[in-house]
Amino acid sequence: METPEPDLGYMFKHIITQEVAYSLMLYSQRRQIHESLALWYERSYEELSGFYTILAHHWSQDLVAEKAIFYLEKAGYQAVRAHALREAIKLFSEALEWLETLPDTVERKEQELRLQIALGAPLMAIKGYGAVEVKKTYDRARELCQEVGPSQLFSIFTGWASSYFTQSDFSASLEFCKQLEALAQSTQDRRMLPTVCHLSACNLFHLGEFNQARNYTELAIETYQPENHEFYIANYGQDPAMACFLFDSLANWLLGYPDVAIQQSEQMLALAQKLSHPFSLAFAFNCKAWFALYSKQVTNALQQADALMAVAVENELPFFIMLSNLIRAWVAIQLDQPESAINQIEETLKMWKSVGAVLARHCHLTFLAEGYAKAGKPAVALEILTECVDEIERTKECFWEAEVYRLKGEFLLDLNLVEEAEENYLKSLDVARRQQAKSLELRSTVSLCRLWQQGKTLEAQALLSEIYGWFTQGFDLPDLIAAQQLLEELY
Repeated sequence: METPEPDLGYMFKHIITQEVAYSLMLYSQRRQIHESLALWYERSYEELSGFYTILAHHWSQDLVAEKAIFYLEKAGYQAVRAHALREAIKLFSEALEWLETLPDTVERKEQELRLQIALGAPLMAIKGYGAVEVKKTYDRARELCQEVGPSQLFSIFTGWASSYFTQSDFSASLEFCKQLEALAQSTQDRRMLPTVCHLSACNLFHLGEFNQARNYTELAIETYQPENHEFYIANYGQDPAMACFLFDSLANWLLGYPDVAIQQSEQMLALAQKLSHPFSLAFAFNCKAWFALYSKQVTNALQQADALMAVAVENELPFFIMLSNLIRAWVAIQLDQPESAINQIEETLKMWKSVGAVLARHCHLTFLAEGYAKAGKPAVALEILTECVDEIERTKECFWEAEVYRLKGEFLLDLNLVEEAEENYLKSLDVARRQQAKSLELRSTVSLCRLWQQGKTLEAQALLSEIYGWFTQGFDLPDLIAAQQLLEELY
């Protein structure tokens, strides 16, 4: 160890031989060897970044807690930057375990706070934003903040806001958004603004406030700087630009600007590819897949869902695997393959709930309802839509509410309940207008005007002409094509 020979090396011919030899050594001898190895690395290399994991191992085996924690933390951050998120969780967790062996001092609490924050980010990506482990981590971080000072409050409130959002507790999440906004203003750190905007936009979008959501996303995109990407990943687990582009794209589609929506999703994908960050790339394909689903582009939805699945499986991102499965199941339903799709949706929704996620349930359940309707069970489909309405009333989440009532009208019509169907089409139209969701207003109008073809032709002509005439883009998309065809039939 004192005079290393770079060209000379020794190795065991078999791993079992090595393990037997190691186990026959006295415990004190093992510790001495681990210490000697660790010290050799520290003396021999000025740059130790390539050896953090090795050094953490040797100091752990030598039972030197301070050194083990030091290198485990560094190795954890290194794993986050390399997107080895499961490895990062393991390393940060080990560091926290070692920390428990140290005396209860202010310095130890400060170190634990830093480690809990570091652990929270990869946990959200792997376990899901609403997972019990995520909430437990940020709850502990908040306790520590109260003892050692508020230096990490922004990261903690970001974690809480994300967790409550995924549980569809929008009032709690928005309250944290207000506190985040106040913290960003007080620190004058402009890197915080895109995070504040993305969390506010997420909540407002799901509450059906699409214009307000778009105001936040546009501000975030305007102030975002790509060079801050690593800062966001290390502190918050994701790049806020991804969520902002996603909700900006989807809000623009709902508000009646599909070409803008497509442009934003393309910019998002280009940024994710430039950043070479798998979680961001998954976010981009997720955006393109949901846009295709919402706008009824069946083939495109499948292509984007497959691309999302490939990234999610390769990088072990279960949250995105579940979303891809939902989209692929919806595609199967549109292709008249409801049986397997129904099973897939039911299984995925169970998994979704098991990781603490309630978000978008009223939307996801409509896919299940469509599946049962395609399988010739409109009565079952209507029962599921009743659950959707209950979810809307319970959580106040309503971004897909117009579709819930429109689909209810479709399934009632399958049962020849014409008056009830018309009532739900009109309710769908009212919701879409209240939310200024022009794309859903168009879709509801087409359904209503098909019903009015016999007996209310003039009313149908006037209603459909007005909403169709509002649009200035997206005429190659299914909803506008369907509207144009119906107009031709009406005239």
